[in-house]
Amino acid sequence: MNKRKFRMMGWAVAAVLAMTPFLHGCAAGDTNTDANQNEGSGQETSQMEPSTSQTETVRYGQVMAVNGDEVTVNLGELENAQDGSGAKTFVADEDEITFNKGNVVVMDESGAVADDPTFAADDVLVMRGAGLGSDFVPEKIEILDITENGLGTDK
Repeated sequence: MNKRKFRMMGWAVAAVLAMTPFLHGCAAGDTNTDANQNEGSGQETSQMEPSTSQTETVRYGQVMAVNGDEVTVNLGELENAQDGSGAKTFVADEDEITFNKGNVVVMDESGAVADDPTFAADDVLVMRGAGLGSDFVPEKIEILDITENGLGTDK
């Protein structure tokens, strides 16, 4: 290698070494928080295994069927409509879940808890819970008001 390549490699190594304490400090701050929350468990354990009970996943879904208290939802994403209107549209994924509406907290858009929620086919939901894909288990659900927000759905 010539001198120029050695110099460039030296600067790259110096930059990485300069960033290492900063990145290590950020990671140590996060693990100290976990260690304080999980008193009684070793610090090494909290560094290697992050707590999964505190991980909350937000997923979007569209109600496909309602059978009594059982609600079947097709998971997906909200994306910008292609017509340039700024509206959102629901795009379905391949994953589908079923849950009992008595096992979840249903809220309206203001955050108030609904006493007797009513789900209808094609309702778009924002769901907070745990799990991935078809193993997702919702805990809190918000029914989006499509007419008020300018959201649209793909059918």
